[in-house]
Amino acid sequence: MLLPHAYMHMQERTVISNCFKKVLNIHVSKPNELAGYNSSEQCWNMDNSIGQNGDIMLTVSDGPKPTMKERGKSNLSLISKCSSTDSEQGQEPGCSTYLLDPENSRPFIIHLSQEERHSTTAETDSNFSFRTREHSLSNCPLDILFYHWNWAGFRLGCFVVFVCVLVGMFCFVLKWVTSQTSHCVPTRGWWQGTVSYEIFPASFQDSDADGFGDFTGLRWRLHYIQTLNVASIRLNSIFSALDYPLEYTHVIDFKNVDPHLGRTSDFEELVQDIHARGLYVILDINPALTSDQHPWAAHWQQNRSGEYKYFYVETNDTRGESTGPQDEKKYPNRPFGGHLFLNWSHLAVQREINSVFEFWLQKGVDGFYIKGLEHLQFVLEIDLYIVMKQWRHLLDKYSTPNKKNILLVSSQFIQAVKEKKFRYMVSLLKLCDILDFRLHFNGTNIKDFKEQLTVADEWSSYSPSSWVNWHLGSCETTRLATRIDTTYTLTTMILLLTLPGSVSLFYGDEINLQDSKDALTGKGFREGQLCPMQWTSAKEANFTKNWASPWLQHSS
Repeated sequence: MLLPHAYMHMQERTVISNCFKKVLNIHVSKPNELAGYNSSEQCWNMDNSIGQNGDIMLTVSDGPKPTMKERGKSNLSLISKCSSTDSEQGQEPGCSTYLLDPENSRPFIIHLSQEERHSTTAETDSNFSFRTREHSLSNCPLDILFYHWNWAGFRLGCFVVFVCVLVGMFCFVLKWVTSQTSHCVPTRGWWQGTVSYEIFPASFQDSDADGFGDFTGLRWRLHYIQTLNVASIRLNSIFSALDYPLEYTHVIDFKNVDPHLGRTSDFEELVQDIHARGLYVILDINPALTSDQHPWAAHWQQNRSGEYKYFYVETNDTRGESTGPQDEKKYPNRPFGGHLFLNWSHLAVQREINSVFEFWLQKGVDGFYIKGLEHLQFVLEIDLYIVMKQWRHLLDKYSTPNKKNILLVSSQFIQAVKEKKFRYMVSLLKLCDILDFRLHFNGTNIKDFKEQLTVADEWSSYSPSSWVNWHLGSCETTRLATRIDTTYTLTTMILLLTLPGSVSLFYGDEINLQDSKDALTGKGFREGQLCPMQWTSAKEANFTKNWASPWLQHSS
């Protein structure tokens, strides 16, 4: 027989236990019907009322559970239910028992002995009632468990897991991509793929009103240079020279700056300020020749058999070939001075110039642009390789893990090496960091432009470590705005910046600065490309102050 689930007081439990201790002696008034009862289709209910003769009367319902509507029509009272929540929500209780309709109910009587009657009567006289108890989730049917599950918490947990999976996948993909990139893209040096700003110091900014630009004035303008987003500043020859700055190539002292620019200590302060702004310094130097007024040349001319007898090469040597710039022939009215070519097969010359390189490296220079290498005088081909190997050693000696000192050479040098079929050509290229090419721009001949790119690519294939540098003008050529219409200068510079490799800009090209010309004749001055920087539209262009006259007239 099925019994309703209820919470019972101690007295209730005693009554029920006493009733079923004699379960074998229970006489059921309708045993056939009781035995055929199907608990899955009928609902059993028990009323513990005591009859007139002291018997416990049980009422059993053999009909189906009444519906909520039927229950409302008949005055059925709820005896027990699984959960008060179910009833309050209007749901059909899964394990509740009710007082049944008399038509579907049949009484069963449990006959007790006289003693049991007295004891049961006494016990039932006390105030007690059957109470319902809530089923635990482990005992409740599946429908109750399903409706009472914490779906809000379940959904929140699923969302958190989903987000965590997405974040994990994103982190995995990001780590994989970054690890692949670090292996595929090689680390670049500070000179690779960057822009260098070439400056002739005597024409950039005058600070002491003597008409000549100087290191102090250049320090004043570092902020402007930094706004151009360049990586390095390349200074043209700063060495003490004969009739500087007009004759800046006639060097008379490689270990001293020209007095027009300031002192060596001023240069050191300039280098420190440049480095403080995250920029680098490249210095131009031409080791192939000196002025004939250089102390070495003076000793050599006075005593050809003395200590310096092997320092220079006779200009009328047996090879009878042009070995350098013929400025004396180009400008016959030069007031004084000339060039003498050093003998690079002489060990003393190598030691002297190597000490010059080391001197400026100690001052903080980050690299050298070696000019005039195609005019370097030597006896054996191996001498050139030995010399450049020594320079490479000095640059590496003063390099640091975070900064490498670089060596630049011109395209004229590598072209001369190729024409002479130099056997150490590839080895020489591997010693160089940058191969400098001038872009000869001609808007009407695209084929010529393509050929220049092909030639540069060919040279870079000889030495993968060498980087190609492009420029449109320098201190040795006429200005870009003078060669082409000023309308196209901006377009040309944009084209320059799109080329593969590094780029060098000559000061003033960004503002269409042109070569200096004589105001009366309209003819260009010699070295007119070195005209002073034009900072404003005023007469002195803010290059100098106190209405001082600059060393070269401004471009019109």
